[in-house]
Amino acid sequence: MATEIPVDSGTRDHPTVPARKVARKRLQPSGLPWILPALVLVVGIVYYGIIDTAYHRAHDLLTTNSDKLHAMAKALLLYETIDSEQIGAIMEGREPGPPKDWQKSNEGGAGPTSSAGSKPAPPIGGTATQH
Repeated sequence: MATEIPVDSGTRDHPTVPARKVARKRLQPSGLPWILPALVLVVGIVYYGIIDTAYHRAHDLLTTNSDKLHAMAKALLLYETIDSEQIGAIMEGREPGPPKDWQKSNEGGAGPTSSAGSKPAPPIGGTATQH
């Protein structure tokens, strides 16, 4: 009677199948054991081609337009923001002017005009008040 019960199962009515056999059958369908690795290879080649093409296009665009790239960086360092008119001037090869709402402040620095009013900013630091 002991020879009728499989070694890896608990009952005689429902014998278990080793997991390796099930996994092997799922990964290699009958008649097409090569399709999964071939599909992975094709998808990898297509993916690499898309990434490689995009990289080379971006590199060519940045190299060709490096003067515009540096002009935008210079404007951003100077004004901290640029508007569409400045971008248009840069793309046309002209020197960009300041943004429309830009003016020199009394302290000697530059900054956008403030429409929030003339209320002074609260001091930074000090003790916190309880609410």
